[in-house]
Amino acid sequence: MTERTGFFHRLGQVLALSGLLAGCAAPADLPPAPPAPQPTAPPAATLALATPIPNPTQTPSFTPTALPTRTPTPAPSSAVFLPEKRAVITAKNAGQLAPAQREVIAPDQGASALALDFSTTGYQFFVRYQQGGSSGDGYLRAYDLLSGAPLFALDPWAGSPPPGGIAFAADRVRFATWNTSEAAADVTIWDTIKGQKISTFHAASGRLGFSPDLETVAVAQKTSDPAIIAIHALSVRTQKELYKTSLTGWLKDCVVAFSPDGAYLAVARGYENSDGLVTILNAKTGREVKTVYNQLFSGFALDGKHFLGTAHQTTVRMFETATVKWTRDVPISASGDVSARYSPDAKLLLVQLPDRKIKIVDIETEQSVFSPKDPVDSAWLSKDGTVLATYTADPNKTEIVFWTVGAG
Repeated sequence: MTERTGFFHRLGQVLALSGLLAGCAAPADLPPAPPAPQPTAPPAATLALATPIPNPTQTPSFTPTALPTRTPTPAPSSAVFLPEKRAVITAKNAGQLAPAQREVIAPDQGASALALDFSTTGYQFFVRYQQGGSSGDGYLRAYDLLSGAPLFALDPWAGSPPPGGIAFAADRVRFATWNTSEAAADVTIWDTIKGQKISTFHAASGRLGFSPDLETVAVAQKTSDPAIIAIHALSVRTQKELYKTSLTGWLKDCVVAFSPDGAYLAVARGYENSDGLVTILNAKTGREVKTVYNQLFSGFALDGKHFLGTAHQTTVRMFETATVKWTRDVPISASGDVSARYSPDAKLLLVQLPDRKIKIVDIETEQSVFSPKDPVDSAWLSKDGTVLATYTADPNKTEIVFWTVGAG
């Protein structure tokens, strides 16, 4: 048998065995070909598969919409919403603050904007709305700061207020929202970019605060003694208690806030014969560092090393966080309670006055460097210190205005 004939014979056998000859058999008059030497095959490689991570929210009960479900005032299709090269607001240039755009982001008809929050990246902002008064639906919208375009809308709060709180993780990709009822606090962790639900859990009813990494939630709860509140710290991943402590004070108007570096926990609350109590705790152990009296807590500096209190409606007081040592007073002339926030560089104060006015104060000179003439009900400063947002709610003009250095 020639080499050519042996080749076709072997080919016929292979095709016959694989069923690809459609019923054609090998010729019967040809002797079987000698077996060809088989090379030794290398050992098969094994592929180690990662253990799948359980996802309890594969089928969330709520699917976020890609665009707002209501019809807001449209964002401009031409012209940039805010300058891309934004200058940090300082004492020297705050006098040049001008509205970048007016009436671009306006609440829907009959809705009120309850709060605005800038994301950790500084390029998104989130507005919590409520439709038709205190009994209306709550919803939250995310917008792109540079274009003003809506990114996504979250509407899972039908028949209830919008989220009572929102916290952004330092990793820039997650944020938490929560609502508190008499029974429990419903907490949801979301994807910041897509607005998709990552996880949900229930915490005890009370006042909540989240650590910057969203790994720990602190809950202030009432006890059987109305003059005592309990502070519980829980793991967000496991919902297991990390520590518990008790403090004198009332739960009403209580504020629970982690420092931006995650090292300390501030618990502010009211109490009899006092303008307020502020206690600083070690955020890891719950041990008390110190309590200051007759102060209303106004927030931490961005580095967590200082915090603000307001007292007697005339003064913003600064404290060193690690020692709770009083370091400085900045006088503020007002006819009622004021609140204040640091600029990111801790050189300016954004002060909310009771007469629908705000002003930016230079801490060093104690002088006002900017104050808009129009009434302002709420104000926020972006985390990078480049954008001031003001909200005004009037029957004939309800708007959010963004102010930047030299804009417009």
